[in-house]
Amino acid sequence: MVNEEVVRDPTNADLFVLRARLYEYFGKEALAIDPGHPEAQLLLEKLRRKAQKNKAQAVSKALKGNLQGALLKINRAIENVPQDADYFLFRGSILRRLKDFSAAIDDYLRAVEIGKAEEGSQAGAEAWAQVLLTYNDFAVHCYTKGFYEEAVLLLNKAIKGEKKEKGLYINRGDCFLKLGELNFAIADYQQALEVGPIDAGLQKRISWLYNEMGLQEFRKRRYPEAEAYFSRAIEHNPLEVQHYLHRCKTRMFLQEAMGAKEDITTALLLDPTSEESHTLANSLFVGEDIQTIIQSKVADLAKALLEQRLDACPKHETPAAPERFPLAADQPKEEPARKEGPLEKPGGDKHHSEAKRLYQRQLACWKKANRVNEELRDVREKVSLESQRARLDPNPKLPENEHSDEPYHWKKFSQGISRF
Repeated sequence: MVNEEVVRDPTNADLFVLRARLYEYFGKEALAIDPGHPEAQLLLEKLRRKAQKNKAQAVSKALKGNLQGALLKINRAIENVPQDADYFLFRGSILRRLKDFSAAIDDYLRAVEIGKAEEGSQAGAEAWAQVLLTYNDFAVHCYTKGFYEEAVLLLNKAIKGEKKEKGLYINRGDCFLKLGELNFAIADYQQALEVGPIDAGLQKRISWLYNEMGLQEFRKRRYPEAEAYFSRAIEHNPLEVQHYLHRCKTRMFLQEAMGAKEDITTALLLDPTSEESHTLANSLFVGEDIQTIIQSKVADLAKALLEQRLDACPKHETPAAPERFPLAADQPKEEPARKEGPLEKPGGDKHHSEAKRLYQRQLACWKKANRVNEELRDVREKVSLESQRARLDPNPKLPENEHSDEPYHWKKFSQGISRF
């Protein structure tokens, strides 16, 4: 019937398009009924060549950044050959870049099914890996939009399929952190330490989180619990001054004078210029200057304990990892913005160089403290408190009627403990 219409109206392009589609449709039906039919085989080869051409065009458009055009071309390839896993893999990658994650996951799962049916095919394993990565990307997208619970559900699926990927646990920990579930967050971070190499950024993240948990307990006046959290924070990052200051204040509330002195001395060794450290030191070491404190026996004990902590702290290694969430607003100031840095070689050399840098820093601070003390001593010797200006009355006295019968009572001041 269509042929008759074409004969009657040979200038109608729609009729030719319709006839071509019918030929293609019935050809595919023939392939389904009898794949071994000679004509059907010829048609199949023709469709394969057409599909390969469409995919090549899709790749070209994708490389040029035309993702929508690439999607149209790969759709045509799949229409011609709907049983090729590579085509679904490629379309899934395009959809993933377009942030159509649900459709991308469907394509990857379809590729997994086709790969299972084909013996010796690697497409199924690759497609499954892409499914897990897409779950992670989808979770990242939800995180940036503020849908933290949905991100946790997606990461649960990813972790269920791949339990040895450190980045997935870190990402889920970040989501729990946003939800205020600090215990779940710290559990995921600890799990990340167990399944993958240890990196400095993760150690600082765990240290910062323990410090936040300690601050929460301190505000609730649960000082023993707060001290325990601050101690854990110090274990993961022994060079952070604030952790020692926080634990020092907590121990002062617990009336652990020796422990508080050890903490404030360690803080002074790490940063002798901190005003907060000076204030606490004046409260604990009454009448002693900073230089005397740094050279005291308590300082020797603090140095020994600091060296022990540095030895016990795991060596840092920073391997490449999948994309993580940006947490610049949530992290401590000393932590970089959630992106991996250059690789660091683990081993004794790194620890030796770190200890050497710490010693050089302490030595420079001691020299600076000595110089400041000498300058203050010179100023005290040169400057007199007695005024040399002419006075209106060399010996001023109060009038007789202004004297009080009662002696003057001096106001008493007490040194308190500053809050966080």
